[in-house]
Amino acid sequence: LFETSQSLFWASFGLVDLVSFDLQGIKGFTRFWALLMFGSYSVINIIVLLNMLIAMMSNSYQIISDKSDVEWKFARSQLWMSYFEDGGTLPPPFNMNYYDNKFIIQ
Repeated sequence: LFETSQSLFWASFGLVDLVSFDLQGIKGFTRFWALLMFGSYSVINIIVLLNMLIAMMSNSYQIISDKSDVEWKFARSQLWMSYFEDGGTLPPPFNMNYYDNKFIIQ
């Protein structure tokens, strides 16, 4: 049971081959501490990388949020300008066929 849980634990970090810890002339106590230190390093590494990912996503969201007001004003102004194009403000009977009238005028 312990070997199975140990294999699952190391497999969650990637393809780490634990056979590399089976060196000749190393006591079991030293191997245990080496595995413990390597596992601690891997856990701390994952936590730090996850925090960095959260910080980068938060920064990206803040940049987009800061620019959202300017983008909204630009889109609104662009919509207003579309009403003032040449031929876009024809009287009611002629505004029904805008593209036909635009082709005839040109």
